[in-house]
Amino acid sequence: MRRKEAELPDVPLLIDLATNDDQKQIFTFFSQVVALSRPVATTPEVPADRVSALRNAFMATMKDPDFLADAEKQQVDVGPMEGSEVQRLTQAILDTPPAMLDKVRAAMTHRKGDEVKYEKK
Repeated sequence: MRRKEAELPDVPLLIDLATNDDQKQIFTFFSQVVALSRPVATTPEVPADRVSALRNAFMATMKDPDFLADAEKQQVDVGPMEGSEVQRLTQAILDTPPAMLDKVRAAMTHRKGDEVKYEKK
């Protein structure tokens, strides 16, 4: 997620390290993908009332004492994201312009000593 952890207030977010607009956009893309982690999703055609029911059931599970006790026993952190936020992040990723995706690919394949050049628009 794009928020600081309470236990690590002095650790910068990835986007805090950006030195230009391209880096901010690339780091934002990476942060969105990582924030989704393991999303639970369905298809776009599902009626809104069913989506709401699924979201409510999921969030209820995330608060269930037995579920949380089992997660703690397995040393699994539970940090659910609201369905609307999952939907927003997913749409933002899908809406990433192709030119920015090219820059993301370049950032992911950069090797030490390689020079990466971006086209200026």
